[in-house]
Amino acid sequence: AKRLADLVCSVEQHDVALTFWETFLDTMAREWSSIDRLRLDKFMSLVRMFIHACLKRLCKLEWHPEVVVPMWEVFGANLLKVNEVGSGMATSGLALHMTSVFVDELEQVCAGQTEGEGGGDLGHDLPDTIPSDVLSFLVEPFRILLCTNNSKALLKRVMVSVYAKLTQKCTRCMKEMESNASSEEVKKGYPFVQLDALEMAQELFNVAADASIARNNRDMIYDVIALLEELVDYQKTSGLFFNSTPASPVTPSDSKGSKRSKKSKKKKKKGVVFDMDKNQYFMFRKKDAVEVQRSPSAHRPLKGIIKC
Repeated sequence: AKRLADLVCSVEQHDVALTFWETFLDTMAREWSSIDRLRLDKFMSLVRMFIHACLKRLCKLEWHPEVVVPMWEVFGANLLKVNEVGSGMATSGLALHMTSVFVDELEQVCAGQTEGEGGGDLGHDLPDTIPSDVLSFLVEPFRILLCTNNSKALLKRVMVSVYAKLTQKCTRCMKEMESNASSEEVKKGYPFVQLDALEMAQELFNVAADASIARNNRDMIYDVIALLEELVDYQKTSGLFFNSTPASPVTPSDSKGSKRSKKSKKKKKKGVVFDMDKNQYFMFRKKDAVEVQRSPSAHRPLKGIIKC
């Protein structure tokens, strides 16, 4: 099963990997309700392995937009099949499982990158951080599910397994950074420290204000907003990060009075953040400044990037 899932990451041609990934998810959505109960655990493990392999490909290729967008749009389309009433696909169980494993597999992928490269000092010993816009894009299918699905069980799973986990891991990691904890403690949740809680909360608040949103969805959205607001308050007061705007990712604070803040800048790893509307690419380097490049061609070509 693992060898089969690893093909999503190891195949060099991106269009082939995308087709394989899409075909697998379509097959699971079509056949999920027919799987024997005694064999269900094996298929749940297989789905987890495929999601891990997909996220690993995105991470290995430095969150390149040409990879992230099509791969995750396929994921989102299959996740949202649970909303298709009368389609003949009973995928609520599959959607529940995909929602449950997403955050854990994403964290493991980032941690695995560090383990593969080998550790060293505190800066090199930490996992890769996921750029804020990329993280928001990865969470987007679950946000849509939260706003459109009518299953209380699924809505609760999105809140607990996605939003609650992300906010808890991010908050805990930032507290460890403030207390000068060891890299072993800091790296738990470190991939999510660029989470833009303010933007996520604002987007959900705007949706909740729509009169067409069902009451159950609105109530759950407000519960999620409450979780995000706690993180927003902490991000504002911690001194480690400032809240980003849609055109600016979360970065370490420029406060001169915080020695810990200056140290945290050294931990930032390179990555790519992309803005779907403005088509801007943000290149993170081990510098204080953020270089904004306005053209997709400014990003080095997908061909030639490190193989999975």
